[in-house]
Amino acid sequence: MGPLATVDVMQKVMETTPAEHEQDHVPLIVYSVPQIPDRVGAAIAGTDEPLPAMLTGIRTLEQAGVEAIAIACNTAHAWYDQLAASAKVPIIHMAQTVIDAASQDRRPVAVLATIAVLVLMSDRTRAKIK
Repeated sequence: MGPLATVDVMQKVMETTPAEHEQDHVPLIVYSVPQIPDRVGAAIAGTDEPLPAMLTGIRTLEQAGVEAIAIACNTAHAWYDQLAASAKVPIIHMAQTVIDAASQDRRPVAVLATIAVLVLMSDRTRAKIK
């Protein structure tokens, strides 16, 4: 989806991997297809237009042999339940991962997101953020 978001996640993985040599890094397989239909518009409109394309990405990654999937697009998490239910490997929920880490720290946290993400956040997630 967002190519720069994908590069950002990859860079963070590389920077936080304790590697002395190139071969010590975590193997990554990237499925970067920016032509997936607009997630923000679909989320606000309440349609599943991007879902089939995202499911194709999940299948492609699974066939490549991944053990887990991280989706760099926050807005794509509006379809997290459907994606996770259809996946054979775990899908990391980025927002929930951040919430879990922040709740252990107990300091105030600012959330930057698209309007679609903010509108679609579940009551449970909203309650944890407050």
